Amino acid sequence: MNERNEVMITVVGIRSSTPMLLGGYDSKYRHVIRDHGSVIVIKEPLRTQSLKGVMRWWFRALVAGILYYNGYDDEMIKDKIRSISCEYMGSVRNATPFILASTVFKQSLVNVLRHPRLNLMRITNPQDYAVNIVNAKITIRNDLYNPDKYYATAIETLLLTLFLGGLGKASRRGLGCFDITKLESTTHLDLKKYLENPYQTIVEFIEDVSRNLAYRIGLHAIKWNKNKDITPSILSPLPALASGAFRLYRTRIPNDMNPVELSIEFTKALNHSVRRSTLNGIDPIREQHIDWILGLPRGQRYPVSRFKRRASPLILSVHRGYAFLSVFLSLDWPDSIFDTKEPEARTRGILKAIDIALDTIFHVLEKRMNIVFERVI
Repeated sequence: MNERNEVMITVVGIRSSTPMLLGGYDSKYRHVIRDHGSVIVIKEPLRTQSLKGVMRWWFRALVAGILYYNGYDDEMIKDKIRSISCEYMGSVRNATPFILASTVFKQSLVNVLRHPRLNLMRITNPQDYAVNIVNAKITIRNDLYNPDKYYATAIETLLLTLFLGGLGKASRRGLGCFDITKLESTTHLDLKKYLENPYQTIVEFIEDVSRNLAYRIGLHAIKWNKNKDITPSILSPLPALASGAFRLYRTRIPNDMNPVELSIEFTKALNHSVRRSTLNGIDPIREQHIDWILGLPRGQRYPVSRFKRRASPLILSVHRGYAFLSVFLSLDWPDSIFDTKEPEARTRGILKAIDIALDTIFHVLEKRMNIVFERVI
């Protein structure tokens, strides 16, 4: 039997920066249960399993970046990600090697009818609610019989998820984002320096988290290339946090602007008619036939029989006063999009498409909101 460890606990305080669409097993926030004449109302605004799922996605991106940098080939990257993710984040057959819990102290419902993506969802599920979490906490505790490296990795992955991601539906469009209000820890108080001004320290934070994980799994840490103009000859087979495979942009949000406004306008900028009307009848994305780079939803842009579902490589995370846009450049697109299977040619096609798409979207946002993004990775 493994030696018993000391109890270590980290508490992260959070509040919504944009409304969240999240519910129970059937995607509903509010459930009414009738039992022998009694009516019980259960509300599930922040589910631990949903949070674990998003953390697992960002952890896999971290691992993929380290493996990509260390020269692993496509199949080895996929196999290693599977085994390392299972070890550190758990799986269906293996329990998570740390304990995660969430508590919501105060919440409210929000009118989000102006958000185009939410309106679309309401057609298929009109009982969805958008929730604003005013005050909540996430608690991470170490498993007393597992090495502390799992606990440390969980804390770093949680903070990365809260900085760059979101929870629930339309989280890649800036919904379900959170601001971190406090961090109390018996062991990791050094992470507090990243909470004071995430807008300025996000690059240092990503580098530190990636370096720490590389050390734990026994691989070379990524040397992040400061020259943003250098492009890779072959992209990663999967979304990866590494130089050449990942870009990060940031922008300031005026204090008098509701953060959800950026989410709304970003979603509109993904629409052809909005781009065309904003740019005087011009839409480079449509003209170059690269709409696919914005993601392939379930049959909404192309026939399902021709293209598979593929999530957008753009992830917008909106906070009070600032926002981040993560861009993942990887080769995991349907074969039907390309005329070749050569990874070098596909890489060139993806890089060209993402450059045109970002230039167009940023132009639209600047004209409609006077918002300007700058690249930091």
